[in-house]
Amino acid sequence: MAETTEYSKPRYPQALLKVQGKGCAITHFTVSKSGVAKDFEIKATDPKRYSRALRKAKKQLLRDWHWPEQEKEMALTIRLDYCLENAASRNDVVAMCIAQSQAQCS
Repeated sequence: MAETTEYSKPRYPQALLKVQGKGCAITHFTVSKSGVAKDFEIKATDPKRYSRALRKAKKQLLRDWHWPEQEKEMALTIRLDYCLENAASRNDVVAMCIAQSQAQCS
């Protein structure tokens, strides 16, 4: 499995930030021999009404990651979940984000 050598700090999708929402996006993509992410295919986003914001944030994040050089191209699938909550404690936020990561992303 490919591992990034460096990655950028994710930016929360602005459309979800404004409503303190949560969501997810599943993307298929290829990492080239030189370590460049390309050929993005967004397979699913949830919620659908924020799909454009989720797609944009996901593509930018994956483009900014630095993948190691490798002998051949590698096809990967990744799911990113976004969660933001004005919860009473860090434990509440962690619990809410774990629940989000287990929800269906269609």
